[in-house]
Amino acid sequence: PLTHRDYAQSVQFLTGHLKADSEEYDWPALVRERQTLVFYMGFNKLQHLCEQLLTHGMSPQMPIALIQQGTTPQQKVVIGELKTFWQQVQAESIQPPTLIIVGEVVKLHNQLAWFFVE
Repeated sequence: PLTHRDYAQSVQFLTGHLKADSEEYDWPALVRERQTLVFYMGFNKLQHLCEQLLTHGMSPQMPIALIQQGTTPQQKVVIGELKTFWQQVQAESIQPPTLIIVGEVVKLHNQLAWFFVE
């Protein structure tokens, strides 16, 4: 659950790719406490997303997950911390499409992994 009551009170769904001439995200609004962020198709911008969240005050230890091809036999899940996630993902063989989830709810992954394809 993206808004598990012990971890988050809100969730924001964001596009992973902004139009070339559009404004950047409202980064200060994205680093609020007790919030889950979900970026759709953001793999190619993952390094930028991590850097900007850190620059704007998000905890370096914030849990983050990347889900490749979720709910398919090709599903792959990578879990880590914001400060080292970009480097961690570089060691993986990740291909879009992906979903990126940032927030304390990621800590529930092992408890709630009722659908996990190996």
